[in-house]
Amino acid sequence: MAVNDCRVVQCSALSAGGGVATYDNGSLSASSSFFEGNRTTFSASGGGAGGAITKSYGSSLTLTGCTFRGNTSFQAGAINLQLTGGPTVITACHFEDNTALEWSGAIQAFRGVSVLIDRCIFRNNRANALDPDGGYAGAIGNYGLISCGVACDVTVVNSVFEGNAAADSGGGINADEIARTRVYNCTFYGNTAAPGRGGGMSNTADFGGGSVLTVAGAIVRASTGGQILNNAAASVTYSNVEGGYAGMGNSAADPLFVGPGNYQLGAGSPALDAASNPAVPAGITLDLAGALRFVDYPGAAATGVPGGAGGAAVADMGAYERQCYPDCNRDGAMNLSDFGCFQTKFALGDPYADCNGDGARNLSDFGCFQTKFALGCP
Repeated sequence: MAVNDCRVVQCSALSAGGGVATYDNGSLSASSSFFEGNRTTFSASGGGAGGAITKSYGSSLTLTGCTFRGNTSFQAGAINLQLTGGPTVITACHFEDNTALEWSGAIQAFRGVSVLIDRCIFRNNRANALDPDGGYAGAIGNYGLISCGVACDVTVVNSVFEGNAAADSGGGINADEIARTRVYNCTFYGNTAAPGRGGGMSNTADFGGGSVLTVAGAIVRASTGGQILNNAAASVTYSNVEGGYAGMGNSAADPLFVGPGNYQLGAGSPALDAASNPAVPAGITLDLAGALRFVDYPGAAATGVPGGAGGAAVADMGAYERQCYPDCNRDGAMNLSDFGCFQTKFALGDPYADCNGDGARNLSDFGCFQTKFALGCP
């Protein structure tokens, strides 16, 4: 089933998938669609999961360029993923103001699912505590099932988590039981959990052991309730964590964001060229803004790990890669070869060659490139 360029608004279901549900080896894809104000029935007995979408029993799900706003459920305010099945791929989607009365304000993965989340924004999602065991995962919850020996595998890359809140643990992300959670090149800012319970992320053992959290290239700042809580197994490397966190390549220095609410890196940021290329999943080549993920920024000391798809160009920490437009060939130096590169891109009709952004490639773009080259990259 395909849902493209649609609006799914103010729908409801008794138990799962307030807007759309797919079961029994089905397939659901949605693109450029808007899911708002959908809900499932709330029940202290555990009913109600996936205010907007539920994927279950062997089905697969692909979401691209969709918005989820103001959806509500007992668990998984926006999307509920459960019970093994095909892959789930969520790309360039926006999750805002979704609410779970118990667990997982935006997305919940449970019992054997595999999920890739790339270039998404999670803002102001909530996990409340209607149930005494609730209040976990303001934005994303990842839970295996120990009793069945079934793990969940969730990878999140190039995404921003801002202003999400959990009444208990994991304002941004919470993992428990035998979950496998990987967080690469993401930015967490201003997320909230209970005191000492991981406002940015939490890897808990409240419902059993065996959960593994792997973090690389992340920025975690301004959390309430602590930045990262780990009560199981966690590895945090080449990341910027306010207050510090033990691990190879980690930093506590101010990342120098461009400005309030703008999590792109400013000039002189210690997060430039400081992440780990090998950690970035295969096939990931763009940052949250859709710009190149691997850029050797001129003048930045490469303190991260080269290799992988980026080669010698080391990725920046966080969801955004700082770009240097005049360095056309992305070799980390500005010289005459960049003029030849620009001329080639112009001849090939590459969108890059629209230097002044007027929607047309013409001679004025050459003058624009010359001006930007003269100004350099701060």
